[in-house]
Amino acid sequence: MRDHLDLKAGTVQVPLARHTAIVPGHQNGTILIIDDVPANVGALFDFLKGFGFKILVAEDGASGLQKAEYVDPDLILLDVMMPGLDGFETCQRLKANPKTREIPVIFMTALSDTPYTLRGFELGAVDYVTKPIQQEEVLARINAQLMVSGYYKDLKVKNHQLCDINDQLQQEIFKRQAAERALEKANETLRKLAALDPLTEIANRRVFDEQIVKEWQRMSRCSSPLSLIICDVDFFKDYNDTYGHQAGDRCLQKVAHAISKAAQRSQDVVARYGGEEFVVLAPDIDLPGMVKIGEMIRTHIQELTILHESSSVDTLVTVSVGVACSVPHYTGSSDALLGCADAALYEAKSQGRNCVIGHYVDADKSAS
Repeated sequence: MRDHLDLKAGTVQVPLARHTAIVPGHQNGTILIIDDVPANVGALFDFLKGFGFKILVAEDGASGLQKAEYVDPDLILLDVMMPGLDGFETCQRLKANPKTREIPVIFMTALSDTPYTLRGFELGAVDYVTKPIQQEEVLARINAQLMVSGYYKDLKVKNHQLCDINDQLQQEIFKRQAAERALEKANETLRKLAALDPLTEIANRRVFDEQIVKEWQRMSRCSSPLSLIICDVDFFKDYNDTYGHQAGDRCLQKVAHAISKAAQRSQDVVARYGGEEFVVLAPDIDLPGMVKIGEMIRTHIQELTILHESSSVDTLVTVSVGVACSVPHYTGSSDALLGCADAALYEAKSQGRNCVIGHYVDADKSAS
């Protein structure tokens, strides 16, 4: 029985041989043979087909390039000496085409001189076999290259998978970083909200209580003055009774804003102490300087011209201001400063309100 291989140059009949050898590493695949000699092609066709390979044939370089791009074979056996496009030019074009550049090419040639061999490798060939072809050698070289090619393709697949995983990880990292930034922003907002009085949007009592202790300790280390103002809106209960609580809230907001304008240093703390009482904590300012700030507060608030017809002091909203100053001592307590300012406020109210009274903290009380 005979197989028939139909080529354009004619019909070649090749006897079928019984191949019983088992080649280690054997892999089925598609092989493209590019050779213009039918006898060479026929022998290889029969031999390789017997090992389970799918064989495609091209009789010149041009048709070989077309088939390689269309079929994407696993390996190309390429004759060097061909009319038209020779094997070197064909290989060069294969390697220049992104669709075929990764197909392994084994040259077949009778030219065994080193320069020819080197040129083939420089053009991208993976191996060389010399004519006359030794079939078992060709099979071994094909299997070796298909194994390498298989490893390379598997490596590419795994590399793509790793790239996909890396992209996913990068996206997760970006998402997590964005979430962390959003969380930090939200936490910062919460911290600010926790530090503010919700009505007046100045510092709240908790912040003031923390800061007066810190500033007392800091000023005690450098023996610098620490001053405090406590101011109270005069007859504020009567204001609420007359104009309503919503008007009272608006009044407190305006008062808080006026106090903040008078104490503009970054280290000064303006806070709502409770109800209609406000405080200003100012490091590195002596009593005369703090009294001036207190007077500015009193003036700014009167200049708001908020009507207060139920006040027995004025027809406008006014404040009474108590000022205290101390040079803190590490054995003392900020309570002495707070008590002195509160006493000064009480004195301002006793003297008819809408005025500023200031005192130094008694050294013995400060150190007690």
